[in-house]
Amino acid sequence: MIALILALSGAPPSAQPSTPEENLVHLAVQGVSVERTVAEFMDVCLRPGLIAADVQKAVQASNFGYVPQHENNNPSSFTWRSNYAYLILNVSSEFSQCALSVGSIQRRTGEQLLAILKPVIETEIGRPVDENDHAFYLQWSDPISGVVERLTLARANSNPQQAIWYVLDKTAPGVREKLDALEWPQGPSSK
Repeated sequence: MIALILALSGAPPSAQPSTPEENLVHLAVQGVSVERTVAEFMDVCLRPGLIAADVQKAVQASNFGYVPQHENNNPSSFTWRSNYAYLILNVSSEFSQCALSVGSIQRRTGEQLLAILKPVIETEIGRPVDENDHAFYLQWSDPISGVVERLTLARANSNPQQAIWYVLDKTAPGVREKLDALEWPQGPSSK
């Protein structure tokens, strides 16, 4: 069993909760291979495109055996738990997010996970993505709509860990820049 610690606040997972103990949930899960965690993220978050109905279908098709959680009455917010993971989906026109917290039987650093994820994402979307090794994220934008998508490895660092938190968000044009300005006063640096 692997213990996952989840921040459940109204802010994006990259933001620090104001009082950590109030906003943390401890959840024990069974670990799976790192490759399986990536495959699950691709199946339940990336491929459904943060469309609620498509994510719900993907969750039902997953062999993780998710059970819906009814933690709030927001019709655009969904959560599921399984023996392997915890999944949160929030959908809006300005900012949508799919967060998958999952345990791995293999310890990996943030750098190692980005090295696995980058070619997988690029193959899936058919174009290069930007990488930020400092903040552990991959980012790409739609050249036509201007929508920005970012996959962040929340709480990742250079120490190998078994608990992995994949956070995919999709922002309307101009919203990502505002979020980055709040998080990084000098702006993010990408590789």
